[in-house]
Amino acid sequence: MNRSETYTEDGAHRILEEISKLLRSRARVMVEGPETVVDSTEDLVEAVLECQDAVMALASIPGVPPEMRDKSRTELVELCRASLEASGEALSGFVEAAREALEDTGT
Repeated sequence: MNRSETYTEDGAHRILEEISKLLRSRARVMVEGPETVVDSTEDLVEAVLECQDAVMALASIPGVPPEMRDKSRTELVELCRASLEASGEALSGFVEAAREALEDTGT
């Protein structure tokens, strides 16, 4: 994101599609459980959605929350960077919860 000052709508739509895939996967985890793994997705989704809003604002895609429209490009890039870092940490928590669930023998 830092390497380019141009944020195309096509590029943003590719990012948004990947976010949609993640959200669909989370929905599947919510349905299939277990609850400990579902709980571990909360922070991940929050971080990803914050980045989604920043990407939409950077590419001027309609539907951006009003508070994002008022932010500068620098603020949006920093917000997305922080969101991606948070999502990386949250993903680690999800992987750990999933690993523990897979190892749980139910005893």
